[in-house]
Amino acid sequence: MTRRWERAINRALLQWQLAPAVRQYPRPRVVVTTIPIAAILVRVLQVDRWLYYCVDDFRNWPEMDRKGIADLERCLVEQADVIIAANEYLKRHIEEFGKTAVIITHGIDWERWSSPAREKSIEPISEWLRRYERPWIVFWGSINWQVDATIVAAISDRLVQGSILLIGPINTHDPKLGGIARVKMPGPIPQCMLSVLARHTDVLIMPYRRGPGVDESEPLKLREYLATDR
Repeated sequence: MTRRWERAINRALLQWQLAPAVRQYPRPRVVVTTIPIAAILVRVLQVDRWLYYCVDDFRNWPEMDRKGIADLERCLVEQADVIIAANEYLKRHIEEFGKTAVIITHGIDWERWSSPAREKSIEPISEWLRRYERPWIVFWGSINWQVDATIVAAISDRLVQGSILLIGPINTHDPKLGGIARVKMPGPIPQCMLSVLARHTDVLIMPYRRGPGVDESEPLKLREYLATDR
């Protein structure tokens, strides 16, 4: 969104959808955002504080307009009341704009991820998984440009049986993924069921490519994976 008219249209559409919902909350109203595009709303929503939680350097995402997203983030950083960064790299990234950020790394509900699931919630997942051959090698998250098809293919080549389940919304990704033997992309499941799924899974994987847009990120799923003891 580098053109003014594009930003004006987006601002009007978002304000039309969000303003009535915001007014329902008592004051003080605090908005927490993780995406720089929220900069276009800072002066139009009736809120008292803006908190920017920087979790990615979106300038390095291939589908993003690098200049446009950088301009929006600069605007958001300048106007935010509080800025939090998910790691040291992102803290330094915020400092490029002349501001400071507090580091708060991602966290998880340890009890939810590490405690045994109730039988009532286990059964639907068990039935769903039985359609796939074991062992179950599982990734969950957005199936996008970050997923490295070369790594997934290398895993597949070493299997004599089993299924590689890439679970989550399917976005712009390497088209080679769909042609790799044993790879299944069944789509998303309810987020509340992921901790149950993990207890049935044989192996959890995070086949991300290396480089800008990934190296500086702070994947929440890594902590989720570790908590499951898989």
